[in-house]
Amino acid sequence: MTLSRVERVLTGYVRGYLKDNIDNEKLRKVSFAMSLITCLLDGSVSLFPLFALSFTNNIGLTAFENNLIASSMMIGLYLTLPILGYCGDAHGSVFLAIIGSLIIPGYWIAEYQFKNLNNNVLTMSFAFFLIGMGTSSSYFSSLLTCAKIYPNKSISISLPVACYGVSAFLLSWISSLSLFENSSISDEDSFDVSKFFKFLQWIYLIVTIINWMSSFVVTIEKEIIFAKLIEEEENDAINDNVNINGEHKLKFKKFLKSYSMPIVLISLLFLSGPLELFIANLSTISNPGSELTELVSIFSISSTIARFLIGFLNDFIGNSIITSIRLILITSIITSFGYYLLFKGYNDDDKTGLITIITILMGSSYGSVFTLFPTLVSNIWGVEIFGSAWGLFLCAPAIGGGILGIIYAIMYERGLQRYGFLILSLITLLGGGAIIIIKRLNKIESIESIDESANTEDIEDNERRPLLL
Repeated sequence: MTLSRVERVLTGYVRGYLKDNIDNEKLRKVSFAMSLITCLLDGSVSLFPLFALSFTNNIGLTAFENNLIASSMMIGLYLTLPILGYCGDAHGSVFLAIIGSLIIPGYWIAEYQFKNLNNNVLTMSFAFFLIGMGTSSSYFSSLLTCAKIYPNKSISISLPVACYGVSAFLLSWISSLSLFENSSISDEDSFDVSKFFKFLQWIYLIVTIINWMSSFVVTIEKEIIFAKLIEEEENDAINDNVNINGEHKLKFKKFLKSYSMPIVLISLLFLSGPLELFIANLSTISNPGSELTELVSIFSISSTIARFLIGFLNDFIGNSIITSIRLILITSIITSFGYYLLFKGYNDDDKTGLITIITILMGSSYGSVFTLFPTLVSNIWGVEIFGSAWGLFLCAPAIGGGILGIIYAIMYERGLQRYGFLILSLITLLGGGAIIIIKRLNKIESIESIDESANTEDIEDNERRPLLL
């Protein structure tokens, strides 16, 4: 299969060397393992509650300003993915691996701002936009690489997603080390954000190199895995090479016209938005004296366990659309219950135990949502346009989390946040209710697809028949 010019330039001589000197199956396994390693280090955005607390204590940012920065991060994290996903399908995972390096200048700007006690919200928002975009590109590159190396195994999606969940816990644990403590910064907060940002710059330089190398296998397989097919059906393959971009556009247009697409988008919006709000505002939701690092770790561990468990259940019960829909509905009920508990117990004098339970529930829901929805997307529309399709759907967390986060910040400053939790509880139930519609719509689309295929065959048969005069 043909490679784009961008993909040829980015892989260069290394691709030729690997193709000629390393067995393809070994290359696939090594590439898969390397992609998982990058996923294990890509979750630094989950530590934003720790950053936000330091921003408030040391450079005087308000809850509203922190939510603006978090919203900018989510825009970079999610709203850029429709374009990045399409480019990933067209130019390979290697293109996304290079774009992922934007996270490095993002953390450099953030470090500079914090070190100089500069509370310019626009500059910090731009820094976290780059961090969000770089994180998405790096993680999505790894996810696409894994999905395209083993397209018929659900673990090719659930395992990198689970590793991404582990990364939040791993980086949270690293941030708690004495290496990043500095009691002279603030009486309330001894976390040295500036030093941690410097550490992340070096980490993501290494991650970018590993991700770039692991993504080569997708490019190589375009030349090797399908080589026999090209030899056996040379004419057909030539036509495929000429029309490959056209076919991708055709499949993507069909996806956009699908009845199921807006329903899945709405469901993801109503589920992911409240969950993004929870993790971004954990510092204001929890008790003033709570150990925030511990709560972030609990959230990350719960998310990771849920990702592994969902991957196992999908394989055990059967990786199907119906299975994903049922599990998404259960997830929406758990999330709604978590926010209802927050509404009922928010005014308690000591709600440490309650916040811990709610954090476990929200972390589990977060991991489930970001495992189940990509699996559902690949089951409905296939892995051929997975990058473009899932990239489009990832607009939902940015829109939902951004809008709800700003509304929450306004309610928080007016002392009305408790009632916001009740509204969020209802919103997540609506997200679960919307996904039930997919079962019926998918049957309708399957019937229409069969009818369309039959009509196409009838037309072709009529064209083959001789014209009788």
